[in-house]
Order: sequence, then structure tokens, then C-alpha cells
Amino acid sequence: TIKTIQVESNNQRFSVKSNILYENREDGSTKQAIAFAISSTARTVEILAGTEKIGDCAFCKASNLSSVTFPESLVTIGMDAFYNSGLRELRLPDSLTTIGDSAFADCHNIVEVTIPDSVTTLGQYTF
Repeated sequence: TIKTIQVESNNQRFSVKSNILYENREDGSTKQAIAFAISSTARTVEILAGTEKIGDCAFCKASNLSSVTFPESLVTIGMDAFYNSGLRELRLPDSLTTIGDSAFADCHNIVEVTIPDSVTTLGQYTF
């Protein structure tokens, strides 16, 4: 299992911050969080401002992860994005419109979730 993710410094398409692999736009800003080093000991992470999507299975099986801070730019959480992770807290931003299938399935430590009015698509087996 991966403990750290690195990207060469001259790579303009991808970047890493706090063991989260991001896809960047042409201007260098973050577009999408696409992977997390699931063996990381990090218990909390903050998704970079400007990120619009968390990709499919990006944080799945990240058992050490208990809390994620989402940016107000987040629009989509992909399929299985946090499947079987250790999340305990879940505060979804008002910018969110889509939560994919099984995005938070098997997250047995989550006690309460408030789905913002902005969400228009909720996948199957989301929780």
C-alpha cells in the first residue's frame, strides 16, 4: 500500500499536497483530487481551494482518515470516493451538487450527515 505520493517538480499536469494527488488545470490551479496515499498516518486532510471534484475511489479504504475539510469550490464527489474509509466527521459544502454511487458506503464511523440544498444528484448506496 502507498505511504507517499510524489510528482516531479517540472510536471505541470499533476501536483501533490499532503499526500493527495491532484490534477491541475492549464493555469496550474487544482481541478481534481484523484488519489490519496491510503497508508498515510494523516488523520485529517484539507482539500485545496479551487478543487471542483474528488475523483472515483480517491480516498477509498483510507482507514486512518477521520476528517476531511472540503473547499467551497467542490461540486462533485465521485463514485466510491471515501468508500470504507475511517471518516467520523462529514461537513459537506454548499457548492456540492453531485455525490456519486457508494461515495461514503461502509464508513461505519460517520454518525450524522447534512446534505446541502445544492445537491441535485445522489448516487445509489451513497451512505
